[in-house]
This record gives sequence, structure tokens and C-alpha cells, in this order.
Amino acid sequence: MIAIAIVIATACASAHAQESAPPVVEAIAGESAGTALQREVIERWARLSALRIRFGENHADVLGERAALREAIAAMRRTRARVDRAAVARWIRDRIAEVDARLGELSVSCSSGHPDVRTGQARREALSEALTTIERRGLFVPTLAL
Repeated sequence: MIAIAIVIATACASAHAQESAPPVVEAIAGESAGTALQREVIERWARLSALRIRFGENHADVLGERAALREAIAAMRRTRARVDRAAVARWIRDRIAEVDARLGELSVSCSSGHPDVRTGQARREALSEALTTIERRGLFVPTLAL
């Protein structure tokens, strides 16, 4: 009887955690759906890039993030809402600054081969790629074979 109660409590806690998972990116007041989805795609791309370095291609976290990225890209394409290029570019620059600050902290105590340094560099490269694309073409959709 106690075991059943524990299983039920665990299942309820797990379901509640899934329902209340925080958004990938924080909403910005007045932001269009297209801009929010573009930021989500970019954040998921940066996460996927870092996870691939840390865990390899077939890890469950990598596969889950890849699936979530596919869903975000599909949602962005379906929405066809306006994307505020300037706002997205500012947001990316802020993320790059955060990554650079973290890499600076890590450089004091970690070698360039440290997993946190390597994943930070992968995240920065992904964000830089997105920024270049946003500035040149206005919309970023990763070209990785998903």
C-alpha cells in the first residue's frame, strides 16, 4: 500500500514538473509571436550545439533537444509572423556577452579542453552564426540535418 502511494506521488510530481516547465526564453512585453519563436529557435540551436559537444549525437538530451528544435522551427514557419530583426540581434548579442563572461571565468581555472569550455565555445559559435544570419537575411533557421 505504501509503495503504491509513493508511485502515485512520484507520478503526480513528475507530471506537475512537466506542466510547469519554464519557457525556453523569457517572454518580452510587446514582442511578436514571430520574434519569440525566432529567439526560441536560436536558443534551442545554441543548446543543441553545446549538448552535442558534451554528450555526442545519440544521447537522450541531444535527441530531445533536436526534436524540440524541429518543433520550434515548424511553429515559426506556421506562424509567419513578423520578426523584429533588431530586437533579436540585441538579444543574441546579450547572450554572446553572457557566454563570453562565463568563458572568461572558466579560463582562470580550466584548460581549453575542459567540457564546460568546449560547450561554451560551441554555444558561442552557434549564437554568432545566428547573429550573422539575422543581420544578413533576417531569419535564422539552422541548416543542420535534423
